[in-house]
Amino acid sequence: MKKATRLAIAVLLLAPAAFSQCQGNGCRDRTRVVASPSEGIIIVPIGLPQEPASIAEMTSSVADLFAAGVVRNNGPRSITAVRIGWATVDTDGNFTEHQGQLIDMAWPRPLPQGTENYIADQAVPMVADNVVKVVFFVAQVDFLGGSSYKADLAQLKNVALADNQPTRQTTSRVPVR
Repeated sequence: MKKATRLAIAVLLLAPAAFSQCQGNGCRDRTRVVASPSEGIIIVPIGLPQEPASIAEMTSSVADLFAAGVVRNNGPRSITAVRIGWATVDTDGNFTEHQGQLIDMAWPRPLPQGTENYIADQAVPMVADNVVKVVFFVAQVDFLGGSSYKADLAQLKNVALADNQPTRQTTSRVPVR
C-alpha cells in the first residue's frame, strides 16, 4: 500500500475525534489526534517541560497534516505570537525540522495565562514515503513586552526519537493533562 493511501486511511479514521468545542480554563477533556503505526504514519504533538505554550489539540486532514489546532498559554505572561514547528522522522531515524509562519495572537488581545486559542492550518507539505512519524511543537512564543521563547530543538529531537516516547498510539480520544 502506498504511503499516501495509508496516510489518507489514517486521517479518515481519525476525523470523528478531531475537535471538542470546549474553550477556556475549565476544559479538561482535551484530545490529541494520532495515527497508529499500523496505519502508516504517527502524527503527534510533543512538548517540553516548562514550555510557555503547548499544542493542546490538533487535527489532520488528507490535504494538510496540521489542518487546525488549539494552543494553550502555560506560562504567567500574555502571548502576542506563536510559531508552530514540525519535524519528520524517517525509517533511518533522521530528524528533519521545519517551522511555519509566525501567528499573531495579539488581536483582539494577547493570549492570557491559562487560556487557549484556535489556530488555523500550517500548510505542512505531504511527507516522503520513508517518513514514519511527524511531530508538531511550539517552536517560538513572543510575549507582551517584547521578549521571546524558542524551543530547544536538540531536546525536541531527543523526545521525538525516544523509543519510549508516549505517543498515545490510538485512534480514540485521549485526555491531555
